[in-house]
Amino acid sequence: MGSANVRLVTSQKDLNSFTRHLLQDIHALERMLDENWFEAGQMHIGAEQEICLVDQHYKPAPKVMELLKTLEVKGFTTELAKFNIEANLDPIAFKKDCFNALEAQVNDRLKDLDEIAKTLNVDFVLTGILPTIRKFDLEEENITPLKRYHALIKAINKLRGKIYELRIMGLDELHIKHDSAMIESCNTSF
Repeated sequence: MGSANVRLVTSQKDLNSFTRHLLQDIHALERMLDENWFEAGQMHIGAEQEICLVDQHYKPAPKVMELLKTLEVKGFTTELAKFNIEANLDPIAFKKDCFNALEAQVNDRLKDLDEIAKTLNVDFVLTGILPTIRKFDLEEENITPLKRYHALIKAINKLRGKIYELRIMGLDELHIKHDSAMIESCNTSF
C-alpha cells in the first residue's frame, strides 16, 4: 500500500514538486478512466482489519514491531501506534458467499496473529476504541517507529495545531483534550 519513502514538504520547491507529481497522478487517472483501464466485469471486495494489541491486563501493548519480525504471514502491516496492527485481506469476487469468504480470511489472519502473539505474551482485541487506553498511552513514544508516521503526525500538527479534542456523547460521555495526533490511534476499524 504505497511507498514508505516519506518526507515533509519544507520549502516552496518541495511544494511545487509535490504539486507537479500530484497533477501527473491526476492526469494518469484521467487517462485510465478515458481508456477504460478499470475492470468492468466482476466486482471485487477487499478489506482491512485494524487490531489493538494488549497485555494480560488488556492495556495497550506496544509490540507491533516485534510481532511483525516474527509474523511471517503476508497481509499484516503497521498502523500509527505501536499497539495497533493491521491485517489486509485479499480481494475476492463480490458474489454469493463473498462475506463468508471474507470472514474466513479474517479468522485465518487472527489465528496466525494469535500463535505469534502468544510467544510475546501479547493478546489482541477487535474493538472500535480500546476501553482500557490511557492518556499516556497516546504519547509520541508510542508512534510506530517509521518515518511515514512521524511525518504524518508533523503534517497533521501543522494543519490542525497541537490541541486535539475528542468528544464522545452518550450514556458514558468522554471529553478530552490532548496535545498529540496520536489520539487517532484510539480508533481501530474493519
